[in-house]
Amino acid sequence: GQYMPGPRIVQLVSGSTKRDTAVHEILHHLEKMMPEKVRNDIFKSWAKQYATAKKAAQKANNKNLIEYFKLLDEHHETGLEKPFEEALSLIKRGKVEYGNYQYANPSEFWAVNATDIIGERTKRAGWVGAARTWLSDLVEKVKDLFGLPNNAAIIASIKSVLKAESGV
Repeated sequence: GQYMPGPRIVQLVSGSTKRDTAVHEILHHLEKMMPEKVRNDIFKSWAKQYATAKKAAQKANNKNLIEYFKLLDEHHETGLEKPFEEALSLIKRGKVEYGNYQYANPSEFWAVNATDIIGERTKRAGWVGAARTWLSDLVEKVKDLFGLPNNAAIIASIKSVLKAESGV
């Protein structure tokens, strides 16, 4: 998947055979709406995990993974896209395990890990149940994060979606 708001999300939700792809892309969209402090905390977590994974690759003398992190470092330092594309190519060609994709940048770290958490919590619920569970969790997180009362407009609107009977 690739993040593009609006039409891309609709395309993913309606045409993807892999539900996690749509969730992943929606999480990228939600990231843009997060408070700066939360985004900074995601960056700090990513940087810490990135450094740990990079050290582990060096300790294991995993040449492909060392190259992956070298390319990502070059991308992060220069802003050039070519090293980033080459790093992702290592994953696409099976030289580096997909689990390392989360280290590509803080945004992917957020989307990959949040997708996994949501996926684990909603495996047996089907996509409608998963969406409801996710929205219920979102209500609680929004309330906690912003200190909103239960009757705040955004909370009320999300709750109304949850209560609605759907023909989907």
